[in-house]
Amino acid sequence: MQIATLKTVGAALPMLLLARAMGHSVPPVGTTAALLLIGALGYGISIWLDLLALRAIGAAREAVVFSTAPFVGALFAVGVLREAVTPALLLAAPLMAAGLVLLLGEQHSHRHRHAAQRHDHRHRHDPGGGELHHRHRHSEAQLEGIDLSRPFVHAHEHEHEPLKHVHPHVSDAHHRHRH
Repeated sequence: MQIATLKTVGAALPMLLLARAMGHSVPPVGTTAALLLIGALGYGISIWLDLLALRAIGAAREAVVFSTAPFVGALFAVGVLREAVTPALLLAAPLMAAGLVLLLGEQHSHRHRHAAQRHDHRHRHDPGGGELHHRHRHSEAQLEGIDLSRPFVHAHEHEHEPLKHVHPHVSDAHHRHRH
């Protein structure tokens, strides 16, 4: 959320300064509120979801999914704005869909080694043992108010012990290794 907020502010401030430099006035409060809501939904949330996708499916897969945005725009143009369906669109759409299905369906799995690592990030703990990468000790303060009988998500500095295992994975903070 912090990155999305910074990117949003970084995009909005120069535009506001440019508009003021060109002599444009600030719109009425209602219009400004509506524009901020549209920006938050159309830009802010999309950046946040994109960052979550980076973490969940890795950079390569995220880039493929992100690159489908023009096709979403084309569907909107055809379905809502009643634009013409062109031969290029008819050829490109199924190719992009096939590539997306193939890439997202691919499972990268092999035996790999995790080196010891100390870092701080948001992570999930599963008392059922499903999460192999976040089996580490906690202080009482880190667990205060958390129901330990259910999976939970939190963030704190933690250390990973070296680990060798096999499981499907993407390129993330825990899976940067040679093949």
